[in-house]
Amino acid sequence: MHSYLGMQLVFENGRVKVDMTYYLEKVLKEFDDLMSEVLPGKKNLFASSLESPMLLEKDKASFHTVAVKLLYLSRRARSDIIPAVRFLCTRVQRSTEEDNMKLKRLLGYLLKTRKQILVLQPLQSFKVVAYINASFAIHSDGKSHTRIMVFVAGVAVYCALQKQKRVSKSPTEAELVALSDNLGFVELFHEFVSFLVNDKIKKPLIYQDNTLVISMVTNGGGITRTKHMRTWMFLVLESLKEQRVTIRYIHTSGMIADGL
Repeated sequence: MHSYLGMQLVFENGRVKVDMTYYLEKVLKEFDDLMSEVLPGKKNLFASSLESPMLLEKDKASFHTVAVKLLYLSRRARSDIIPAVRFLCTRVQRSTEEDNMKLKRLLGYLLKTRKQILVLQPLQSFKVVAYINASFAIHSDGKSHTRIMVFVAGVAVYCALQKQKRVSKSPTEAELVALSDNLGFVELFHEFVSFLVNDKIKKPLIYQDNTLVISMVTNGGGITRTKHMRTWMFLVLESLKEQRVTIRYIHTSGMIADGL
């Protein structure tokens, strides 16, 4: 077993276990009033009440410290808490009592699942597979949210989500924005893996659960609202024609990125 930056790395039977329970225990021991929660956040996670009072300076400093520690944890061994952590990190400068309750709920969820560890299986191939999804207009300003998960040989090596920078008029537009914004990243990820293994690997596969978006980017059809939308559509279409990526439909129930 090897220890590295709060991670206990256990190598056995060709597998690697990334154990950060000790790191998590040190964060949780600072709190004694947590209740076990089933989920890290409620449906109102991204909503903020203007009536909630601001935290005191000492509580704000504690909120900031814990949020950053959980951000470190989420990027390495606990991708299931990424949505809640990313939101809480946007509130560190203006945290309220409501935000503090959301943080305690997240910590309560971690308390209940503190023994959960990340297990990396032996690599069978180096194929890159990406799941890209969007949630339409879930923010108070009408903007949508993008989620992406990238797998190499069946192992989740990258999980991320972010608020979209523009307002979409429909779920199809939100999905198109998510796909076009992350297309270049998936291609670069594929090139990076090819460089690491010093071999040419299969072109990356991208899963999408919106059939209309797939039709638009494979046939170039449909009516786009703006020239920017048309540009995003043809950007993906060009990548497909040049066989740099493959896009395949997957039912929403199998859209892994939706779990974020």
